Amino acid sequence: MEQETLADAELITQAINSPVDPDAKIVEFIKKHRFSALVDGVCMGVGFVFLILGLAMPMLMAQQLIPGLLLIIGAILCLAAGAILEVYQWAKLD
Repeated sequence: MEQETLADAELITQAINSPVDPDAKIVEFIKKHRFSALVDGVCMGVGFVFLILGLAMPMLMAQQLIPGLLLIIGAILCLAAGAILEVYQWAKLD
């Protein structure tokens, strides 16, 4: 947490000291992080919903085994995509 705060503070300091409009750079920096957090949240949220449905459907109805397994596969893909995007964002911060 402290490393993230230090990295953000350092980037903001660099943006303020640059000859280009510092407010525009800070706003762009914040927009980029917000969009990345939104994409991460959507991927992870959809993945968790698929996972819960994939586990619940076969328990409720025995005929729903195949759709339940497909939902679990979709959940794994969505959760992996969200995790990869989050790791990529963390790697860009350092």
